[in-house]
Amino acid sequence: MFILLVGSLSLVFCYFDKHSKCIIESDTATVKQISHALYIYHKQLGHDLEKLSSLQLLVDMHPALLYQVPLDKWNSPFEYRFISHSPLTFMIFSSGSVNENQVFTFYIFKETHNGLTMTMVES
Repeated sequence: MFILLVGSLSLVFCYFDKHSKCIIESDTATVKQISHALYIYHKQLGHDLEKLSSLQLLVDMHPALLYQVPLDKWNSPFEYRFISHSPLTFMIFSSGSVNENQVFTFYIFKETHNGLTMTMVES
């Protein structure tokens, strides 16, 4: 793995797959951006995440929070699922990891007194 400097502000992690193709590791940053938009939608705007059926609905209602539904590194759209209110817990995932790797990768976000904690899970 090595690090590429893109522009002057952001780092992008890259590793080589079995065909020596550079794969950009940006899903974690994208997922954090989505979680931040969801958290603002819930905490600052006062909307119930349980009633939000999709990320596309968030884009349609509040494009300033999320301009479009981001794609993962396999060009599959990220999706969102509400899990619980107490504590606030939700999941962000994409089918791309299953289609390409036969592994389901998802991210669980749980509200704590410090904000959200993120756990990445692969199964």
